Amino acid sequence: MELYIVRHGTTKWNLDGRIQGCTDTELTDAGIKEARLLEPKISRLPVKKIYTSPLKRAFDTASILNINLNLPLIVKNDLREIEFGEWEGLTWNQVLEKYDYLIKENKTGYVNPPNGESFYQALDRVKNVVDEIISQGENCLIVSHKATIRFILYGLIKKTPAQTGAIEIDNLSVLKLSFNGKSFIKWNFI
Repeated sequence: MELYIVRHGTTKWNLDGRIQGCTDTELTDAGIKEARLLEPKISRLPVKKIYTSPLKRAFDTASILNINLNLPLIVKNDLREIEFGEWEGLTWNQVLEKYDYLIKENKTGYVNPPNGESFYQALDRVKNVVDEIISQGENCLIVSHKATIRFILYGLIKKTPAQTGAIEIDNLSVLKLSFNGKSFIKWNFI
C-alpha cells in the first residue's frame, strides 16, 4: 500500500511568510497554475481514493489534481492544518519577537501556540485520521498542510519534533510512503 501526500498550492500568505493555520486562505493564480502542472504526474499514480483537508487551499488543490483521476474527494476535517491560535496571520519573525519567552524555554522543538492546539492534541488528531485511512488498505492521495504532514511523518518515523520540523515541505511537494501491512518501510519525496 502507498500513501501519496501533497501539500496544497501556494497562497498569498505563503508568499508573505504568514502562519495560516486554520485561517481559510485561497490559492494564488500561481498556486492554481502550479497545481495544474503537477496534475498529469498525479493522474498517473495508482490511487483509488483522494482525501483532503476541508480548508479551501487544500480542497481546491485536490480538485485540480483530481481532474483526470475523477475520484470522489473525501473531506476529512482532521487533515486540516494545525490550529496556531494567536499566531495565525503573523510571520515567524513576529512570533519570535512577541513570544520569545515561550520559544527560549522550550527544548522539544514544538511550542504550544497560545489559544491553539497543543502538540498532543494535534498528534492525536492527525494520527487517528491517518490510521483510519491506512485501515482502508488502498493506495490513496492525501492533500493537506505543512505542519499536518510533519505530524504524519512524526507519527510514522518516530523522530523528534525538532527533526521532523526541520524537514522542508514546499507547496505541492509529493511525499510517497510505502506500507508493508504492518509498518511503513520507506518514505521519500517524489
